[in-house]
Amino acid sequence: MAWGRRLQVTVVGALIGTIAAAMVGPQLFNLRSLAPKEGLPAPHTVALVEGRTSLRLAMVHDVLHERYLVHGDAYWTARLKIAKQILDAVNALDGELKEAPDQELLNAFDVYGVSLDKLHRSKEAVAVMRKKLGLFQRFYSDLLKRSDGYKSFTYSRLVEAQSHLPELSETDQALYRTFANLGTFLIHESLGRAFKGDKSARLGILEGMTFVHRSMFVNPGAHFGRETWQLVAVQHLLEGLHNTEFRHTYDLCGGQLLDIPMGEGGLGLISGGERLRAQLLMVRKRRASPEGTIGSAGRKLTRRYIKKVRVFSELENGFNCFVTGLVPFDEPTLGIIGMWTLGGGPNPFFALSLANLMDLTGQKYIAWSGYERAKRMATRFWSRPEDHQFLLELCQQRQDRIEAELPETGIELRAQFDEELAYGASYQKDYIDYEEKLLREGLLPNSEGFYDDFFKDRESISTAPNTEDEIHVSVWPYVSQRLGYLPVFFFVFGFISFLASFTGKKRVEPTAEAQQ
Repeated sequence: MAWGRRLQVTVVGALIGTIAAAMVGPQLFNLRSLAPKEGLPAPHTVALVEGRTSLRLAMVHDVLHERYLVHGDAYWTARLKIAKQILDAVNALDGELKEAPDQELLNAFDVYGVSLDKLHRSKEAVAVMRKKLGLFQRFYSDLLKRSDGYKSFTYSRLVEAQSHLPELSETDQALYRTFANLGTFLIHESLGRAFKGDKSARLGILEGMTFVHRSMFVNPGAHFGRETWQLVAVQHLLEGLHNTEFRHTYDLCGGQLLDIPMGEGGLGLISGGERLRAQLLMVRKRRASPEGTIGSAGRKLTRRYIKKVRVFSELENGFNCFVTGLVPFDEPTLGIIGMWTLGGGPNPFFALSLANLMDLTGQKYIAWSGYERAKRMATRFWSRPEDHQFLLELCQQRQDRIEAELPETGIELRAQFDEELAYGASYQKDYIDYEEKLLREGLLPNSEGFYDDFFKDRESISTAPNTEDEIHVSVWPYVSQRLGYLPVFFFVFGFISFLASFTGKKRVEPTAEAQQ
């Protein structure tokens, strides 16, 4: 074929190929998708500290719909009575002990204080914990002095300490509970007064924050990091009490309220591309070993891929928060869940923060529910009507955006939300009524089998985790990466072959004589 004719054919073929590639190329040539995939737990399912609770997205859903167990006043009244009997036996509340208290007595102080706080008697709870702190000052002064190191205990040092947690003695644990409970009770008692305009309450809040900080120094691995985010939340509230612009800019955990939520690297549960996912696969395979653990190195590597969220970025006016910058999204999420279920219960600040975090990670249904729950508690969002209206408008705007991306309408989503919230509230009420009935009959809350009849033939209040906590990674990670280059390879190979056709030797046709 003459070179001119050959060029014409090549150009026409290239044009046809270009048009075809533009129309169906994304489907035909997405060869990476041909590689087998395997569903694996997302990196946020690996706890920050071994043995500590890790996040499941169903936990967020359940908190927003009250699908968790909660004790009633009768339960806490009974616990209060039991603890007081132990304390009164040695006159621990009104007298002076002559010898160091044992663990049973120290635990009784905690139960007594927590019960008072749950019964909305936080001021009395503070007095009880101060009494317990006095015992440490008398009998464990050296241990108390060591806790002064909290003053230089920053968030970076906390993260470092969590990678190699020391074994705590029973006395260390008792001191941790003393600091954590006293700080929490002071904050509960003072925040209520602060929201009513009592300026003197600020001192109580600051003292409470100091004790929470000391508790983290004594036991960096406690709970699911609740104290860390308790400190952040209180710092936010303290600043927001006198700064309107601040409280309309950040949520309780430092997330932006004025911008459309967008996590670092886009929406989703994981940061990084195929190479990171390939490494994640190797770590997960190691996790499936007979030892059942990924080890500290694997834990650190895996958690590095968790989607990061910004905490209090671009701060001004001298606001200094314990946590700033990028953090894995599961840490503030677990912190709020802990404060909601084990602390002060539901409020619009918690709901808004959870909604924002779920929005940042692309969990549209849970985020919508979080905004809905926040709207229904709007009158508790700060104290001014303007603040209430700000929250209502913000949540509605976020919900409108999410609804445009979902198949369900807002009416359908709201009906489903109402049904699930009613189910959770009804379950909690039945649980509390059951406690009251047995306590009236004279049973103690710590009796063996106290809740057996309640749970018999009754489904769990918690939602079972599903595939929302999985990511799908290639079984052949490095092969699948290279499959995506095949179309380019074929193009370059064909183009080189075309060029090579001009450089080959001319073929000599046989003559008639030779054929004969």
